[in-house]
Amino acid sequence: MSKPELVLLMLFIALIGKSTFAQNPHFKLESKSHQLITIDETFSKSKEIKPFNGQGKKIYGLAASADIDFTSANGWVRLVLLDQDFNEHLLLESYPNLNGTNQVSLSNYAEETALLNGVVPYAISVEVNNASIALKNISYASKGDVISDYNKQKKEKRSAQNKDKIEKLNKNLKARGQSWIAGETSVSQLSYGERKKLYGQSTFPAGFEFYAGGVFSATSSSESESSSTLKSATASSPYVDEWDWRDRHGKNWISPITNQSSCGACWSFASTGATEAMVNVFFNQQLNLDLSEQDVLSCSDAGSCSGGIREKLLIIFPRLELLMKLLFHTVSQINFVLIKAFLHQSKSKLEEKLNMIFIPIQRTI
Repeated sequence: MSKPELVLLMLFIALIGKSTFAQNPHFKLESKSHQLITIDETFSKSKEIKPFNGQGKKIYGLAASADIDFTSANGWVRLVLLDQDFNEHLLLESYPNLNGTNQVSLSNYAEETALLNGVVPYAISVEVNNASIALKNISYASKGDVISDYNKQKKEKRSAQNKDKIEKLNKNLKARGQSWIAGETSVSQLSYGERKKLYGQSTFPAGFEFYAGGVFSATSSSESESSSTLKSATASSPYVDEWDWRDRHGKNWISPITNQSSCGACWSFASTGATEAMVNVFFNQQLNLDLSEQDVLSCSDAGSCSGGIREKLLIIFPRLELLMKLLFHTVSQINFVLIKAFLHQSKSKLEEKLNMIFIPIQRTI
């Protein structure tokens, strides 16, 4: 083989490798009828664009073609479709751990927007961190097939996409020497909108929804430091190198993990979990109280599925939570709505009784 032919072959192989991710059929539009909108714009900062010009017509799928460059190992790019009701649908998400390279080219690529049940598009949110994206065009399906069970098909599509992502993540994580593994989790099964609501104002590394075990390395803006791990400030630190309540004196003092699903009540779950662990440590026994997050969510007036105030919750815990738990266990067969109404109407009377019986309850524990 001559030298020019060898060079062409190597370029061909490189191009195939670069676009392999985009060719997966699970990331393609379901509908065969597409309309094209040319963008031809490069973004290095987050921005909202409105390429649909307020046309007000329903679409049944949306894909994008783009070239992406990452300037850091912790960079990421995200395209999110906003419909007229401001629901968010993930169009594209890309980051080095997923792609295995700092440069990637995607053609007619779609994630959640591969299958839409007739939504009216409003805008596309371009979100960029330590990266740039040259958005060539977007294509949308103006007609859709009759879907007998949209939610079922949507779930199957997400499951297939997640499986492909997990395989790529584990392959790339191993190649990059990172110490965690990816897998299907209760968080990865949520839609983008549900995950965003769950996270609230917290931020996590790209791909964290697939975290299934191992150690996440501390990252920084520096490429050379992106895989460094947290260490003691000095070699002669008076503090222990690590402390884990899951393994102190050969016992796990943390109560079992609970799943808050798509409800943004981390304030309730965190406070109840911390209290359960604190009781274990205080009484030096693995009591593992199963405090009711639903009781707290419904009856504490400290918040809702859209957020809450954990400080307020911790103040009222000693006066309200334990009795509410006993009450709910006692009348578990009674309609929950009636119990909720009773507790709200009788809160002052309950608190008076709690002042008398709280100490006996604590002693019983």
